[in-house]
Amino acid sequence: MNVQNVASGGRDNLGKVAATIRVMPESEEADIFSIKDKISSLVKGDYYIGSINIEDLAFGLKAIKLVVVMDDKEGLMDKLEQSLKSVNGVGEVEVEEVSLIS
Repeated sequence: MNVQNVASGGRDNLGKVAATIRVMPESEEADIFSIKDKISSLVKGDYYIGSINIEDLAFGLKAIKLVVVMDDKEGLMDKLEQSLKSVNGVGEVEVEEVSLIS
């Protein structure tokens, strides 16, 4: 075992996490399909979209629910949240669950 492995606790590769995220539009009139398309094209690089769906909530209100897989690395979740919040038409971003998958 080399020194780098000992310093990192023998962990060369980071684990992966899956984050379940709910994205709410800023208003009921927002084009939820356009927001979904923007999110799909925005999430790349360090991230992989496991699933992305539009779900009905109540009284015609819809939300986008996505599962994003990424390395278990400090700062990646915050970066993702900020990117999602920057999408035109997005009102709120809520991380519902983060699970270690490998």
